[in-house]
Amino acid sequence: MEISKLFVQARSATVQIADGGLYHTKAVYQLFLNGQAAGTADTAVTSLYDLQPETEYVLSVRLGAEEGGQCAFRTARESYTLNVRQFGAVGDGVHDDTAALPGGWARADSGGALSCAAADAEKPCAHRASARRDAAAGN
Repeated sequence: MEISKLFVQARSATVQIADGGLYHTKAVYQLFLNGQAAGTADTAVTSLYDLQPETEYVLSVRLGAEEGGQCAFRTARESYTLNVRQFGAVGDGVHDDTAALPGGWARADSGGALSCAAADAEKPCAHRASARRDAAAGN
């Protein structure tokens, strides 16, 4: 099996687990970041979130006690984080905050991130966005 990085940002990374599966992997693998459990993966392309900027990581993919492969990467630098509430989101889990997202995306350049942190930690921002915007790619 081959593990390869596809895309790395300041707070996330996307990797490919090439075990012969097309969309789904042939097994459910355990993921470890720097030796610490980081969840499971059952898709050939998997994203890792909540990473720290400018940090070295080694992703290990295991099936039971068997090491399947590793991939090392360093997350990118992040110069600032914008909160989507600065662009009109309520962040109460009730109001639809979709309209606030483009305003934040437009102001986040390749060095920034857009946070959708809730005003109340129990109620995340509600939105209908189906994809995360990569400001670096200009999407």
